[in-house]
Amino acid sequence: HIGHLSSFLICKRLYDHGHKPIILVGGATARMGDPSGKTTERALLSEEEINNNTRCIKEQLSKIIDFNSGKSNQAIMVDNNDWISKMSFIEFEREIGKLITVNYMMAKESVRSRFEREGCGISHLEMSYMLVQAYDFVHLYDKYGCKIQIAGKDQIGNCSVGLEYGRKRSGINDMCGWFIPLICDKNGNKFGKSENGKAIFLDGRITSSYEFFQFWLNQSDDDAKRFIKMFTLLSKEEIESLIENKDFLKKIRKNLLKI
Repeated sequence: HIGHLSSFLICKRLYDHGHKPIILVGGATARMGDPSGKTTERALLSEEEINNNTRCIKEQLSKIIDFNSGKSNQAIMVDNNDWISKMSFIEFEREIGKLITVNYMMAKESVRSRFEREGCGISHLEMSYMLVQAYDFVHLYDKYGCKIQIAGKDQIGNCSVGLEYGRKRSGINDMCGWFIPLICDKNGNKFGKSENGKAIFLDGRITSSYEFFQFWLNQSDDDAKRFIKMFTLLSKEEIESLIENKDFLKKIRKNLLKI
């Protein structure tokens, strides 16, 4: 959905400037559910749903990022199920569980808030999510030299566990996170596929072209100014020029609709 699109466009910008995007799909973590920002546990997806989501994500991303350019920085897509599924529970716990304390995990907002919310709670499955994400980050660092994790701001806690794991396991000190403001509506609600049932998807089979068009067309002036910085590939100077122009809204919407 459009919440993902902001990070995909950052990958596109980095790719255009010579960096190598590594798109990570969560074949393993999708089987767990991320507690970040959630008040209840996510419904578990079936194997068929997870595999279909993976195929669709690559199909959608291929319209933005070239996975077959033949360049040295050609983008790749990897699935964390390819390495997580090969580890036994004991192997995983000995590899990372012994290095990350429960106290450290409890200090993260995504976990602590669920403990403190009456009648809510958090399962061991969801609590383990951040350990898998941490392992993924270090695995990609080891295999591809990946040093930057790009994600929404709700992933700060999960990413920091990866930094802690890398530091404790191998003394890695050059990994970092790049966090993007969450895309929210005028009421501050996150545009996510499981938040309010009103997500704007990138798949025309779910969100029609008309609905997609109307979403951008109906944004307020302030939101139009905000979104053009996140959802276009215009330069900073072009964006500032559009915003300063008295007909900026008309021009901004025209540029947003090009996506």
